Amino acid sequence: MGRVGVLVRVAESLRESAAPEVTPGVAPEMTSEAKDEAHRLAGSLGSFGFDEGSGIAAEIEELLSQAIGDPEWIDRVETKVMALKAYMETR
Repeated sequence: MGRVGVLVRVAESLRESAAPEVTPGVAPEMTSEAKDEAHRLAGSLGSFGFDEGSGIAAEIEELLSQAIGDPEWIDRVETKVMALKAYMETR
């Protein structure tokens, strides 16, 4: 699935958990895995000179570290993950 795929999966799970009929929350290990992947992506992309992608991944890592879970936070995570996905698709 790849590193970005893990982040996309978590963003989708967060969105699904925000639905009123669903019990809120995403498994902590899933969020932890996504945070680790965002950290690795930030470092790898930065090492290869992809500063913009590195910055987006670092922002995702920071958001996942907060683990707030409210709809606004979920929107921010999802927006950043989709931005990183789009960035990676153009590289």
